[in-house]
Amino acid sequence: MIPIKKSFEYWQKEVEQGSVHASVLVGTFYLDGAGVEQDKTKAIELFTKGAEQGDALGQGLLGYCYFYGNGIEVNEEKGVEFWKKAAEQGEPSSMCELGLCFYEGKGGVAKDYAKAAELWKKGAE
Repeated sequence: MIPIKKSFEYWQKEVEQGSVHASVLVGTFYLDGAGVEQDKTKAIELFTKGAEQGDALGQGLLGYCYFYGNGIEVNEEKGVEFWKKAAEQGEPSSMCELGLCFYEGKGGVAKDYAKAAELWKKGAE
């Protein structure tokens, strides 16, 4: 098993070489404080960078942070907006979260059980 700190160092080198996706992954280390000192502001910054450059995981994680207020002020509608972008690219976690929003009618979307089921099915495939 690779120690978390070593994994962080590996991905950090990839960031230095310009990998957008790696910067999103490094953001997860900062969000959770895994192998580094927790810094949610840095995590949001890295997720935003990825999301702006079209990285589906970055969009999904930024959506999560906005929707649940993890490291940033709660904004369910903005969270849904990022989950939609990520889901359009096939990001499964975002499809599942978005499905829950349609199921419960949260984040500015109307309840739609059929849409929720469709998203959950796609997310599970």
